[in-house]
Amino acid sequence: MTNKITLKEFLNGVIPSNETELAEISDRLWEMGTLDDIKEKVSSDLFVFHVSINMIGNWQGDGWSYIIGDQPELIPYIPLALEALNLQDLKTVFEQTISIFPEFVKFKDDSAYCDAINFLKNVCFKIRDERLLKYSEEERTRLVEKYHNCLEELENLTVPLWGYGAERDAWEAVLDYTRKKV
Repeated sequence: MTNKITLKEFLNGVIPSNETELAEISDRLWEMGTLDDIKEKVSSDLFVFHVSINMIGNWQGDGWSYIIGDQPELIPYIPLALEALNLQDLKTVFEQTISIFPEFVKFKDDSAYCDAINFLKNVCFKIRDERLLKYSEEERTRLVEKYHNCLEELENLTVPLWGYGAERDAWEAVLDYTRKKV
């Protein structure tokens, strides 16, 4: 078994100072392969660092709806990142949001996941998955409403933290985490 690359080693002991440097570091990590490949090659601190950068960057680009709808591979690791960044309230609401998904849903980019997203986004969206078709119209309507309410709560909690013009720079949480670990 080989040693995993630590955050300190990957950064050569140099703490990044801004969003651009964080994005460049994340890009270097993506050169290792998929998120699963990266997880196998790096320490937990470096992995959380990488997930955090991608979570915040994707949120700033298109919000939680985009992350949940189009970045399913990040979803299982987001609670760990939120906890590492000391964002317990956000973690709680994120986990509530994800708990709305039916138990059989796997967070991977495939047609079943796409159907699950369509199922939760709008009762008018067509779905094909037989497991989702078993839900009554009333059950689906309730789940869609709950999903949208959770997304709204997530956004309301996140804007003051990571939105442009936020009191503290969104990236400060990642930089604080890095300073503690390096």
